[in-house]
Amino acid sequence: MDRRLVGHAFSAAQEISIADFAIVGWLRTSARGLLSGDWKVTQDSVSKNVLDEIDPKTHSRVMDLVRNAGVSVNDWVNFRKGPNPLRAASNPKYCYEWAFVEPAKVVVLNLWFDSMEEQSGTVRQVINPRQFGISMGRAGRKTWERRASRMDLCIQQAARTKIPIRVIVCQGDMRTAEDPDSEPSHVYRRALDPEPWAITSYDQTTGDCVVTRGAEPDRFTDQFDESVGEGYPDQRDANGKVFVRSAEVRKSALLRADGFCEFCGVPGFLKYDGRVFLETHHVVPLSEKGRDNITNVISLCPNHHREAHYSSRRASLRTILQVKVQEANDKLIEQVSIPTSELS
Repeated sequence: MDRRLVGHAFSAAQEISIADFAIVGWLRTSARGLLSGDWKVTQDSVSKNVLDEIDPKTHSRVMDLVRNAGVSVNDWVNFRKGPNPLRAASNPKYCYEWAFVEPAKVVVLNLWFDSMEEQSGTVRQVINPRQFGISMGRAGRKTWERRASRMDLCIQQAARTKIPIRVIVCQGDMRTAEDPDSEPSHVYRRALDPEPWAITSYDQTTGDCVVTRGAEPDRFTDQFDESVGEGYPDQRDANGKVFVRSAEVRKSALLRADGFCEFCGVPGFLKYDGRVFLETHHVVPLSEKGRDNITNVISLCPNHHREAHYSSRRASLRTILQVKVQEANDKLIEQVSIPTSELS
């Protein structure tokens, strides 16, 4: 189980910002401080400037970086007129590509430093090479369309198989989809980030993607991640208030469940994108002033989620689910091995 879950669970239970907690080294020190209530984190105290750390200072060859990331470059020596090891690094078949893959092992992405964003010590980039490729295709830039399409396919493979991402950070002049007639991009500096990245969000329908530094691949999903379809939903006027459920709390509950219904133990089913599907459920409903934190949210198989809402025994099920959640959170405390005496 991903031990980062401990941090998410504790921070949600103590009403401490999960975004703040996500930037810290986990386990004993962190969990002890959170549980005792006297531990605070600021972005400055954890990361002086993560972006400064990954801003490339050198101009390394793409072939060398791809090899160092774990992708075979054996074929780079092959040209139309035969092998030429001396020109391998400048082989146009490979050196201008935006993404590389070593099947079942790693995907390497070229990402622009200026498009990276940092929040609370976590660096991520929102990209959509599929839409960029469509824009390039409409402008008649077929080479860029092909490269963007290949990058999208590599991202799909990483999202589906949960293999890690390595990022080549590029600094230079970047062309944009808004100006397809602009000059080609030019890289002045590039370097391989030593920290692995992961696809933390990928929309199969639109191609929207979020790549996050130091994150784990998004292995689980629930009913609130599902889109309504490709058409436009009906609209209607409504008065009143709706509850906004914390995405981080839901994610924490899914990580804690580790792919199994926390009531019956049955594994969730595998979706088309490789993620395991369970449904998150507030044991005490928000409409009854239930808390939106990890102490009140449980991951259930669809059958038992429906039963928790609609069955004749839903009242007794609520009591059972409350016990299940408490037991699951107690197990997390045991996993970080914090003596009870230290928390008093």
